[in-house]
Amino acid sequence: MESTSLETDKQMLLELLLKGLAVVECRQRFRARNRVTCVRAVDIDNDGDIEIIVGGADGRLSVLSKECEAHWSHIVGDKSPVTTMAQL
Repeated sequence: MESTSLETDKQMLLELLLKGLAVVECRQRFRARNRVTCVRAVDIDNDGDIEIIVGGADGRLSVLSKECEAHWSHIVGDKSPVTTMAQL
């Protein structure tokens, strides 16, 4: 009975991951300068690696590697909170 439950849990997790609705583990940490208001994960430079884009309440936009190493971080516009990012 328990193996059936485990298989069901695995299937549910796989479905959530495919929808982008689950996090499996926290592998690295990123210390933001201000409150994080939005996050996107996308391959922005077409190199096959996912980058993490983080928007902050201080208007800062940061791009991180999948290992959470900062590629760059800049305040955009008039320091208004970055609350959403469009998918291009």
